[in-house]
Amino acid sequence: MICDYILTSPLKIPYTSKKEFSLNMNTYRNTHFQCLNKVKIKYKEEMRDQIMELPVFNHIDCIEYTMYYPDKRKRDGMNVASVISKFFLDALTEYGIIEDDNVNIVRSEAWKFGGVDNKSPRCEIKITGDIREL
Repeated sequence: MICDYILTSPLKIPYTSKKEFSLNMNTYRNTHFQCLNKVKIKYKEEMRDQIMELPVFNHIDCIEYTMYYPDKRKRDGMNVASVISKFFLDALTEYGIIEDDNVNIVRSEAWKFGGVDNKSPRCEIKITGDIREL
């Protein structure tokens, strides 16, 4: 059965009491692998409750990332979507929602700009997929 689900991801993850990690490729590529691992773990913890409400999927037809930025500055949306995708798909796999994040399971991903929301910047993640029947 094909179903849609929407989750909300932050655009930044706090990784110390004073610092936040911006989920984008510019930050990702310049960060030490040990710090990246800590941020990935914190992202997975941040998303846990929403992810655990999902059913198990046979496959995902599409994941759509809709970005709501805090201001009108120009941004490269794929810079953000790629890091959120990496962390999110790894979390889905680790929590057992999907068997793997390869192209046979996750068949398509896309991103779009949703607008400016200075009160609640976020990435809305829409999953369309075939859920496993029990």
